[in-house]
Amino acid sequence: MLSNRTPNQSFKLRGGGNYKTPVLNGNSIKNRSRNVTPSRNMDFKGATDGDRYVPQHDQEQFDYAKVLFKDENILNRSSSLPNSPEKDRIKSNLIKGKSANDLQQMDNGIEMFIFRRNNAPIVPGTKKQNILYKCMNPSSSVRKAKRVYPKVPVQSIDAPGMANDYYYNIIDWSSKNLVAVALEDKVYTFNVQTSVSTLFKDFDSNAIKITSLKFSKDGSFLAVGLDNGYIHLFKTETQQWLRKFGTGNWRICSATWASCGLLSFGNRGGLIQTHDVRERLSFKSEIQHHEAEVCGLSWVCNDQYLVSGSADSIVNVYTKDDVVTADPVSFFILLIGGLNDGSVKFWNLSTGEMVTSVQTDNRTSSIVFDQYYREMATSHSGTKSCINVWKYSAASMDFALTHEIELTDRGLNMVKSACDEFVGILIDPDELAFFDLFRKDERYHTENIEARRKQLSLKFSGVRQQIR
Repeated sequence: MLSNRTPNQSFKLRGGGNYKTPVLNGNSIKNRSRNVTPSRNMDFKGATDGDRYVPQHDQEQFDYAKVLFKDENILNRSSSLPNSPEKDRIKSNLIKGKSANDLQQMDNGIEMFIFRRNNAPIVPGTKKQNILYKCMNPSSSVRKAKRVYPKVPVQSIDAPGMANDYYYNIIDWSSKNLVAVALEDKVYTFNVQTSVSTLFKDFDSNAIKITSLKFSKDGSFLAVGLDNGYIHLFKTETQQWLRKFGTGNWRICSATWASCGLLSFGNRGGLIQTHDVRERLSFKSEIQHHEAEVCGLSWVCNDQYLVSGSADSIVNVYTKDDVVTADPVSFFILLIGGLNDGSVKFWNLSTGEMVTSVQTDNRTSSIVFDQYYREMATSHSGTKSCINVWKYSAASMDFALTHEIELTDRGLNMVKSACDEFVGILIDPDELAFFDLFRKDERYHTENIEARRKQLSLKFSGVRQQIR
């Protein structure tokens, strides 16, 4: 049974709901201070600048008024007098830097007294620079926060009886924040919001082992694969058994759902079957192009391609029409690093060419991606047990190692939460750990909540039970 190793720690949803990010303790961006850009108008007087308005005269305007008040006839009597018109004109030009035409044709209504804020006196020999240095420092709402990586899990749970097998996929995280874990012949669910574990299904047979778990896209159904070659379908909310599919004889270690109701799974003999769970006669196709166990299976690119990985170090890519019609002609074969290769390779499905290869120098057990940070997280269980975080660079079109989290033992399966922030990983021999690996701010989830709801909407109404 699942038991909490860290009872004092629990997930906490920011504002409630299933589509927002669960965090332990988050500082809201509302509490952050915001640096406001100062006004560019130097004559602006704010509310905190005082309430006294002392008039300040303009010396240039007083000189001009002095000229206008003088009698023109007296000024024109002699050019040798101290206040002769010629000397006054020269003096005014020297003081004001204006032509005589400007002095005689200045507009009416010139302000003799103005109300302005007294600036600091200019130091002799220096030049005033009107530069807003504050504008060079962006406000906190614009400035991007520094990326912080975790070193320890936010929560750790005991998981006794966990299968120690590299090919098993016995953990999955649903879109409704429900984590399913297989322990021996039992399936447990863990609610990350309430930190409550529940026994979901007990097969009550020592001869049966659970080899794979997979939630549907909306989290309403759970497919449970067994080592006897059958996969059982349950309703998540009521834990009701609906029907079963299978090939018999070979264990089923991988399964995947498409949004249109297609369930594909692969067995140890390299066989892949696809069923439409909406129909009574559900069988659609059976494909066998692998010579070893199918250990990885996933619908990608909006359910347009089905990608299968096998222990024979071959990855096959099928189109949706290939899977439904069982046409063995139009598929691509891609070779990637195997168990001991220590690399992660990226292929372009449009051209069939390898784009880049990341050398991990370790056995890679699982991979998750984050589009927001453009990062990749890999779990390793070879020479060193750890979780590595790789940052993608668009300039070099390659991944660079940015962070490493050491694990107590080798990591098996790693899954990502529906909120795109947490990862859960099974650590041998009996631990389930949660890491806040891709933490994002509240604004990210507010902007994407509607898009997330549309993504999780079902395209089919439900599953028809088998008629006996």
